[in-house]
Amino acid sequence: MDVYDIVTCRFNNATWDKNVTYRTNHHISCVYASPFEISSSSIDPGIRVFVLEMNNDTNQLIGVGIIKNQPTSDKYYRVQDRAEYNRFIYQGLHYKSRDQLDPPLVEALDSLLFSGKTHSKRGAGLTRFPHSLRYTLRGRGLLDRLRKEFLPSGI
Repeated sequence: MDVYDIVTCRFNNATWDKNVTYRTNHHISCVYASPFEISSSSIDPGIRVFVLEMNNDTNQLIGVGIIKNQPTSDKYYRVQDRAEYNRFIYQGLHYKSRDQLDPPLVEALDSLLFSGKTHSKRGAGLTRFPHSLRYTLRGRGLLDRLRKEFLPSGI
């Protein structure tokens, strides 16, 4: 069993702006509002999950956050305007923007996430990244590359 997993989260320019505003106003590193809970049958509850933030308007990776597969339930969060998107809230303490990530990794993720028949542009909420694409980065697994990006930070 991996101690980490990978999901994608899709934004457009408007929903990304709402997310950034919420993060800034509430001093949160990363927060994700989802209409669906991450399935505990596919990702074990409580494990760390890398969230690949996608902007479907620009077809670019925005950044990567780390959350636990455990929704926050201490209060109602209004991250997005549409209430149905605020049903399950996941918060994390670790985040790196596109500019803080290794450029070859960003380029590879842009290609995997936005082009070809296996793109990840469709879907709602936090969607598990396909296992079939996790080992396409020149012989190194995507989880290994993401861990390398974050582990020097002490995570």
